[in-house]
Amino acid sequence: MPTTRRRITQSGPLTPERAVARRSCSGGWGAYGWSDRRVGSIARWRLRRKGRGTPPRRLSAHGGCLRSFSQAIATVDWAGGCPWAGCWRAAHPRAGGRRMTAVIEVTPEERLPLAFLLAVEIGHLEHGTADHKAIAQGLREVFSSLYEAPEGPVQLELENDELYQLGVRVYADVSELEEWWLDHRASMRATGEPAPFPDENFGRAVRRFFPEAYERPEEFDIEHVRPLFGALARKFDQAMIRYNNKARALYNKERTEIDKRVRQMQRERAAERARRYPRGREIWRPAIRAVDLSPGEMTDVEIEGRTILIANTGDGFHAIDAVCTHVPALSVIKNLAAGELDIDRQCVTCPWHGAQFDLRTGHVVRQPYAPEFNREHFFAGRLTSVLDPKKTATNTRVYPTKIENGIVMVDVG
Repeated sequence: MPTTRRRITQSGPLTPERAVARRSCSGGWGAYGWSDRRVGSIARWRLRRKGRGTPPRRLSAHGGCLRSFSQAIATVDWAGGCPWAGCWRAAHPRAGGRRMTAVIEVTPEERLPLAFLLAVEIGHLEHGTADHKAIAQGLREVFSSLYEAPEGPVQLELENDELYQLGVRVYADVSELEEWWLDHRASMRATGEPAPFPDENFGRAVRRFFPEAYERPEEFDIEHVRPLFGALARKFDQAMIRYNNKARALYNKERTEIDKRVRQMQRERAAERARRYPRGREIWRPAIRAVDLSPGEMTDVEIEGRTILIANTGDGFHAIDAVCTHVPALSVIKNLAAGELDIDRQCVTCPWHGAQFDLRTGHVVRQPYAPEFNREHFFAGRLTSVLDPKKTATNTRVYPTKIENGIVMVDVG
């Protein structure tokens, strides 16, 4: 099994001020490599404060693990054994300039979710402190190694801080992907507009590694992706046991806190989604016999008082409103069914002024009076565009379809 090679970077000297800054962007410690000498220097610095009143505010004002760690060092003799000391020595063995690395075996199916996880975490860490950016640089090297590796299974070398970061964040990132996809699908159903991304970096990662979730949310299934992220999470856990077993207590504590916040976020997002996009009940109505519409053909049908376009693109049946949103009144004479169907691009062209609509999403992929349309149509294109005050079309509605007993069914709910 090929192993990806990567450069090992060293971090700068640790000061008490940097100790405060060394917190992961997820809200906990994040495993940053500390040698015995560095941890010992902090212990001695804290012991000098013992018996001198309240510790400096720059250390005590920070939360959770850092406060517990500082108080433990201030009240427990170092030689007697601080409860966190062994954990940190195991988690970050830098003595003698050596950095501990873990080897993760990645299957071909897991490479895509791992690349997504790396891209998202790199984006998060790049907006943090200098130490966060150092970890981001290491993860970027891992990402490059993964990208350049030949197809097939690979072995990745992850340093302790990188392994820690990915391990505690994997559940949060896949949950964010799921919640955004649910928002996006609900928004497309209700308004035809895509849901906003939580941040620009997350959006780039989704478009690059899971484009179908953005372009075809109805076809994307998170249940096909979630097990792969789960397999990666188990491998991160096993690597922690094998390479950093004494750091498990801190690792599990932070991951539990993150998972708790994620579950709360999921409940809030679900409630907000139900409020913004109330889903009506499904109303399936027969449209046309499947054998009556060959690949590359389309027609319009009247269902529940609506004129709906049914198109067979060869890979399935699609249904959208047959009324062009540019000048709806003209659809009484000719609607989209009288236009042109492009099965390669899966779009339909309006016969009046050349607006094009994506059959999968309902999005306008070309506005009326496009230059290529005007070149071929003098009256409907160049001349009419001068007189038409409205030169734009909006997205149209898409209807889910299915085939039952040879009949194309359309959900008009």
